[in-house]
Amino acid sequence: MDLGEQTLIFDTFNTPQAALSLRSAAEQLTGRKVTYVINSHHHSDHIWGNQVFEDATIFATDSTFDLMRTKGVARLERMRSQPMPLEKLEEALEQEQDPVQRKDLELYVDEMRQVNMALPNLTLRLPDVTFERRLAFAGSKRTAVLLTFGGAHSPSDAFLYFPEEALAFMSDIVQIGFHPSMGDGNPDEWLRILAKVEALQLSTIVPGHGVIGTGEAVGIMGQYIQLLQQMAYAAPSLDELLAIDAPAFCASWQASPVFKENLHFLYNRIHNL
Repeated sequence: MDLGEQTLIFDTFNTPQAALSLRSAAEQLTGRKVTYVINSHHHSDHIWGNQVFEDATIFATDSTFDLMRTKGVARLERMRSQPMPLEKLEEALEQEQDPVQRKDLELYVDEMRQVNMALPNLTLRLPDVTFERRLAFAGSKRTAVLLTFGGAHSPSDAFLYFPEEALAFMSDIVQIGFHPSMGDGNPDEWLRILAKVEALQLSTIVPGHGVIGTGEAVGIMGQYIQLLQQMAYAAPSLDELLAIDAPAFCASWQASPVFKENLHFLYNRIHNL
C-alpha cells in the first residue's frame, strides 16, 4: 500500500519467489523501495518471504514474534529435514475425481512444489519491531492503523485498517470463498474479534485467502464458525459428524478438505478429546 512517502507490504507469502514478485510489483507501482512489512501472524504462508525485504522494517505483535522464533523456526527445520512428499501428492491428484477437491489439490501441489524448491536457501527473518495493541503509520496519502484484538485464527492475529477508506487487510481472521482453518485458533475468541471488527463498519476487505469483498464478509465468517460449532455440538458421534457435507452457502469454497478438519477439531474441543 502506498502511504505517500512510504510503501507498506502486508504479509510476504509462502516463498521468497512469491515475495520477490510482490516486491517487484510494489516497486513498479510506487517507484520506490518497500519501507515497511507487516507479519499478521506466525503461519509460514504469511512470513516465509520475509528475507526478500532486506531493506524494510518488519512489524508484528509481541506474541507473533515469540511464536515465529519458536514454532516458526521449528517448522522450518522440520520442513527442511522432511520436505513435502510431492510424489504422493501428485498420485493423489491423478486419482481425484471430484472437480472441487481436484482444483484445491492442484493449487496445493503447486504451492508445495514451490516451497520445496525454496527450502535449501530459505531463512526465517524475524520482525524488527513489535507492538502490543495498536500502531499507526501516518503518510501524506493515507494513514494505516495496525491493530490486534487477540488470537482468532492463530494465537495472535493482526490486521491493517485504513479508516479513511473503511478498508482493512484482515489476514486470516476473515477469508472469502475459502474455508478458514480453525485448528491453531480459538473459535470463541474468533467470534468475539469478528464482532469488534464488524463495529468498524468496513466497506472493503482484503482477506488472507480468497477474493476481495465487502464488509459483509465479516458476518459470513462469523456465521460459518457458529454453524460448525452447532453441528459439532449436535453430532451423536465423530463419524456421523464427518459424514455431513458442507452447507450450500460454503459448498463451493476453496480449501474444501478444511471443512471436515474444522469439524474434527471442534468435536474434539467440545468433548475435551
